[in-house]
Amino acid sequence: MDNKNALAKGTVLNGKYTIDRVLGIGGFGITYKVRGFEGNIEHDYAVKEYFPTDKCSREGTAMTYSEPVRKEVELGLKHFKEEAKRLTELHICHTNLVGINEVFKANNTAYYVMRYIKGKNIEEFVAQAEQPFSEDHAKEIMVPVLAALQTLHERNVLHLDIKPENIILEPTDETGILRPVIIDYGLSRHYTKKGEATSPISMTCVSHGYSPTEMYMAGGIATFSPQTDVYSAAATLLFMLTGKQPVPAMNITGQSIRSSLAGRASEQTITAIVNAMATNREGRTASIPIFAAALGLNLQGTQGGSGGTVPITTGSGMDFSNFLRNPWLKISLALCAVAVVGLIVWRVYPLPSNPIPTAPDTLQNDTDTVHEPIVIPDSIDTDTLSKEPDTTHIAPTPPPAPKPQPKPKPEPTSCNKTTHFSHTTTVYGVEVHSGWRLDGVYENGRLIVGDIYDENGNKVGTIMP
Repeated sequence: MDNKNALAKGTVLNGKYTIDRVLGIGGFGITYKVRGFEGNIEHDYAVKEYFPTDKCSREGTAMTYSEPVRKEVELGLKHFKEEAKRLTELHICHTNLVGINEVFKANNTAYYVMRYIKGKNIEEFVAQAEQPFSEDHAKEIMVPVLAALQTLHERNVLHLDIKPENIILEPTDETGILRPVIIDYGLSRHYTKKGEATSPISMTCVSHGYSPTEMYMAGGIATFSPQTDVYSAAATLLFMLTGKQPVPAMNITGQSIRSSLAGRASEQTITAIVNAMATNREGRTASIPIFAAALGLNLQGTQGGSGGTVPITTGSGMDFSNFLRNPWLKISLALCAVAVVGLIVWRVYPLPSNPIPTAPDTLQNDTDTVHEPIVIPDSIDTDTLSKEPDTTHIAPTPPPAPKPQPKPKPEPTSCNKTTHFSHTTTVYGVEVHSGWRLDGVYENGRLIVGDIYDENGNKVGTIMP
């Protein structure tokens, strides 16, 4: 993660938020973990800064940009502020959606403040586990994720950036229970009841593997289209089942999806994902409820966030919350703990009675049932212990060295660039003329897809090298 344009640790925002560290950097902005006060109580927050990384730079703490990109950057900034403010005004409340607390301007740009969600995102979770989720476990996660997306869609809001990195598995108060929470509204967009975008469309950014083909086109998502979030949700489920990032939308096929899921999921789930990731938006699964039904999932009762959270277990299906609620198991665990402590004390402080005839050492034979190392307290006078080697004591076993975790791969992003032609030439085999233009999506200087327009603004073709 390139932090060269990020604000330094200790920088104070809006007079009350002190930057602790960078959480992530994308094509449109930088997210920080900050400390701030609510009354006299200090809290952790996440703050998103509008900062198009390929168009802007930093002078001191201020965001700067050149004249050629001024209109594009300032239009994007206007959209960023309007969408964040609108999300706060809509009062969208769901326990699986992070809320926006505040929007403010500073450093020649804008910021919005969210509750800081502790935990690992799905991408980090899979990397640490070194294996993908089981089908049941992955679908269990998708229930609250889809319910949260449906809540956004009911308010005519598209998230437009659903991916494993933007879903955090937040620990709850109960051991072993996690809550999926959708974060990052940097690309989200609100639409009118007629389906028209309520703010101007500026720059377009995508997340390869999770953005459908329509997000690569100039103008982005101009009309309300739940199918766009459906595609991203299905691609996220595909990642959870395979542990691999899907290929970009223009290259993926139904057959390649089926091959990657062979032996990993049921035919019902595979078919649901294939239909939800159709290249053509019109042929794609039309809505979140239809996608959920195709997966065999029931979203009823999970809307609105009132009792709608669906906590998930971190294991292979064992629900630790039910386990810990059983009073008899709690009593049994307590009795076992007392017995183990008594056994330790008896071995360390032998009773001052006649020696007991030698008997087979049963402690050593039962060590398979002891899951915690037995540690001799520091306060014990070691002079009172036996001078002979004590084979009944179990030496503390040092924990295994943590496995090196692979560094998360940065999410590639692509942004639109427009090329104007002053003379007749050939571009990727297509003849263009003076006054024509190419609106294209580029990655590292390479054209991914582009639309050709003539001097009158009429679209004359699409290039997909």
